[in-house]
Amino acid sequence: MERSGDSSPKGEEESWTFVTSKRHRQTGKRKAVPLASATVPVTKPSPQARASTHLSLQEIQLDHEKFSRQWAESECCRRLQELLSSKECSSRPTKAICLGLGSFDPEDGSWQIRRRSHVQLAAFITIVKRLEASDKIKIRCIFQEPCFTNADKKFLQTLGFEVVDSPSGFDEVSEDSILFGVHLYRDIYSAAIEKAIPAIFIGTGYDIWEDYATAEASEWAKMRQLDECCDKAVFPDDKDFYPIFTSTTIHWRRPGEKDLGGLSKAVEDMSLVGDSG
Repeated sequence: MERSGDSSPKGEEESWTFVTSKRHRQTGKRKAVPLASATVPVTKPSPQARASTHLSLQEIQLDHEKFSRQWAESECCRRLQELLSSKECSSRPTKAICLGLGSFDPEDGSWQIRRRSHVQLAAFITIVKRLEASDKIKIRCIFQEPCFTNADKKFLQTLGFEVVDSPSGFDEVSEDSILFGVHLYRDIYSAAIEKAIPAIFIGTGYDIWEDYATAEASEWAKMRQLDECCDKAVFPDDKDFYPIFTSTTIHWRRPGEKDLGGLSKAVEDMSLVGDSG
């Protein structure tokens, strides 16, 4: 999974607790956050990339068939499609960028990690196909994940998707894009939206992070901008997939909110001119 070299607490990987987000205080749902740092993701990151693999391309494909079938038959999938049908994008997406999906062949062979990656991929594909059908366009799909093995990359390529190295995925984010990144580091999100607010963003929302925000951190400003210019809905979740999509929000950028950063800069410049006068 995508991670920053300076963001992970050393020697404290097992220091975890559950805290209640503002969004879930009424429902009793919980989010997982490390005790040591507010800059780490909601769930533990996957292992780093490696040369050796356990699973062949064919085995990864069989896993995907099984897990994607579970997803397609789920209440989660049905509710997600209904939610997507009820909303309109401010821009018609022409590409979708998926960050930090994790390996389909984790180093420790974890069934849970494999399932998580495949279910998140199935959800990503559901979103893309639904928008392709409604807008009658083909959406280019791009994946960035440092942990991908060669078999992971080949598997995604057999599905017609592109796999790029970091930071190329960040550079692909534009106003006519979908950005999908579940349970990533805050600075990964900030790097991804540095140049543009995407038409749709699926990931951890600002309301989850804000209890840990510091005014001087530029990353918080980016996340706050995203929060302020988007309509939002909780990503459908249920006990069958918990905690794969816990604390995940779908953001739709509102019409007329394409360049919030540029607008803020213009207001700041006007203020400076007024002060000098």
